[in-house]
Amino acid sequence: MSADGLGEPGRAGQAEGRVLVTGGTGFVGGLLLKRLVREGRQVRALVRRPGDRERLPTPEVELALGDLADEEALARAASPAQALTLLLMSPEFQRR
Repeated sequence: MSADGLGEPGRAGQAEGRVLVTGGTGFVGGLLLKRLVREGRQVRALVRRPGDRERLPTPEVELALGDLADEEALARAASPAQALTLLLMSPEFQRR
């Protein structure tokens, strides 16, 4: 893992078309990651811990360490990205 908190996947490429996904370890985020990789997009997932890589659905996803509450980590993760998806669940959400 590099000093900036990013782990490069086995596939190298340019930033053009890169997408940052938050919530990639969840159900919906995992489906989105699989779809983006299948479409040939360069995908980076924001995760809180390096061990969260095991929860990502595919190894082609680049890992960015950080938290949505950390503005600097989020800015590093999003640069350079063409798109950003925020998938999160509010702690107040309850099933009825």
